[in-house]
Amino acid sequence: MFDLLSPPTEVPQAPAGIVLGVYLRGLREAKGTTLQDAARVAGASVSAVSRWERAEYPIPLGALRTLLRHFGVTGKHADYLAVPSRNGRLGAWPTGRLS
Repeated sequence: MFDLLSPPTEVPQAPAGIVLGVYLRGLREAKGTTLQDAARVAGASVSAVSRWERAEYPIPLGALRTLLRHFGVTGKHADYLAVPSRNGRLGAWPTGRLS
């Protein structure tokens, strides 16, 4: 039974953060990069990269940009993915066209 009057005990990850994590995993797997290699490229631990891909923890902007470059995502597409939200977390993507 749900208690609608009590605040949630956990704040769920924003949908955009989940999509970003899935996208990163897809890029990594498409390039044939292991979690270990991605961690080395990002300067992070294997568990951190795994948590980013599962949207369990927000990815730092610098690590995201580094990984996107490594996977060949550049220019406006990389900029679009790396837009921080008002609270500084990634995934508050703007609407509109990339053109």
